[in-house]
Amino acid sequence: MKKYFLMSALLAIGALQAFAPAPDYKLHYGDAYSAAINFCSSNKALFQAKASEHHIDAAALSAIVFPELIRFNAFQNLFETAALELGYVNAGAKVADFSIGPFQMKPSFIETMEKLVENAPADSWAAGFQELCSFDAGDEQSIRQQRLQRLKQTDWQIDYLLCYFKYAETVTANDLKADEKIRNIATRYNCGPTKSNLELQKWLFRKSFPYGPAVSTDNQHCYADIAVDFYLKIAPKLFHP
Repeated sequence: MKKYFLMSALLAIGALQAFAPAPDYKLHYGDAYSAAINFCSSNKALFQAKASEHHIDAAALSAIVFPELIRFNAFQNLFETAALELGYVNAGAKVADFSIGPFQMKPSFIETMEKLVENAPADSWAAGFQELCSFDAGDEQSIRQQRLQRLKQTDWQIDYLLCYFKYAETVTANDLKADEKIRNIATRYNCGPTKSNLELQKWLFRKSFPYGPAVSTDNQHCYADIAVDFYLKIAPKLFHP
C-alpha cells in the first residue's frame, strides 16, 4: 500500500512539472552548456558509428549523458585527480571513487557494468560487450590502472555508455514514449544502473543537478529534465538534420 501511494504521489508531481515552463538551460549554464553541445557536434561521427553497431539512436545515446557534459565543462578545472587515481589503483573504489572524463563515469560504475556483462547470457543484451571485461594479464592493481586509462578515452567512454544503454533497455518498460524512455534511462545512469524501479521513481523528477542531493534544490535542476530537453529540442538538429 505504501509503495502504491509513493508511486502515485511521484507520478502526480511529475504531471504537475510537465505543465510547468521548462527552464532555459542554455542561459543558466552558459558556456558549459555550449561546450556540451560542441562536444556532441565534434564527436557526432563517433557517436553515430558506434551507436549504429548496436542499433541505437545516437541522439538518444547522447541525451543520456548530456547533463554530465555540462557538469564536466563547468567543473573540470576544480578537481585534482592524481591522488584519487593512486588511491583507486592501490585500494579500489571503496577507497577512491570519482568521476572521470566527459561522461563523468566512476570506476565503480564501470565495475558494475563489467559484472552485469559477465553474468548475462552470451546471446543477450551483453553480446558484443565482452571486450569491456577483457584486460591484459596482470594483478588487480594493473587491471584498475588499465580501467582508468580506458576511462580517459572518449571512444571507450562511448563503448561503456552503449553497454549501459543496452542493459538499461532491458529494465525499462517497453510501452514508454520516447521521451519517457530517455527520462528513465538518464535517471538510472545518474543514480545507479542497478537501482530498483521503486528507488528509480524517487529520482525521476528530483532536482539535484549539478551539486547533488545533499545540497538545497535552490538553483538546481532535474538531471532527466535536462536530458529530455536536449533530446527533444537539440539532438534532432545535431543527429537528424
